[in-house]
Amino acid sequence: MIKLYREYNDEGKVIKKQCGKCRQILDIDHFYVKGKVSKTNIDGYMNHCIECNKVIWKHHADDPEKRKRWLLARIKSKCIQNNIPFNLTIDDLVIPENCPILGIPLKFGVKGSDRFKNKSKTPDDSPSVDRIIPELGYVKGNIVVVSFRANNLKSNATPDELQKIAEFYKPYCIN
Repeated sequence: MIKLYREYNDEGKVIKKQCGKCRQILDIDHFYVKGKVSKTNIDGYMNHCIECNKVIWKHHADDPEKRKRWLLARIKSKCIQNNIPFNLTIDDLVIPENCPILGIPLKFGVKGSDRFKNKSKTPDDSPSVDRIIPELGYVKGNIVVVSFRANNLKSNATPDELQKIAEFYKPYCIN
């Protein structure tokens, strides 16, 4: 593994970092915050600068197979970290053109584009892999690809709770 250059301030916070793709040494504000510290992410920032990340994301957005591989890798990583059952393959991910719940077109985007106005918020029309029965995990026959908005609305609510919410608000809706 290649060690990338990092420069720290007196409090031990990283202030400059080397991009793993273009190899430039840049101020830390040229990197997205990744969040969790891990073996491959020791400083809490992405290993590629924002500009290189845009290129990587665009590359994924243009190729349906790369989209599926990227989604699968993200899910698998989440499952390993959180001890969630996982046995999916690339063939198990079927990404529809439109969200089967809300009917909105599903789009992979490029971070930093107009769709990502808030860098930390996933756009509502992004594909999201949902566990039909959460306790079973990400396993064959228990997933469906929907929009991030639909998955976020569902979150951890039961079908009965969602029905009650819909029934409560229906009289208040004009359309």
